[in-house]
Amino acid sequence: MVMRFDDSVAALNVHVWVITEHFCDMPVALPLPVRTTLADAQCAAPMRVRELNIVQAAAQKNEGGRICQGRKTARTMAG
Repeated sequence: MVMRFDDSVAALNVHVWVITEHFCDMPVALPLPVRTTLADAQCAAPMRVRELNIVQAAAQKNEGGRICQGRKTARTMAG
């Protein structure tokens, strides 16, 4: 069900039943079948959609073997 539609956002609310053992896998497993179902129904966003795939850079290790985050990595994690 579409919960909200604004100038740049369409919020879709999806309810699913899932076995408890599979609950933690849902945030990763659910988006693809939902997108496929919407595409099969010829339902598309009326505006251009931009997807961001943020990959955290490998942390650098200092002489003591401790992991140090650079400014760029810390900024990426903070948003």
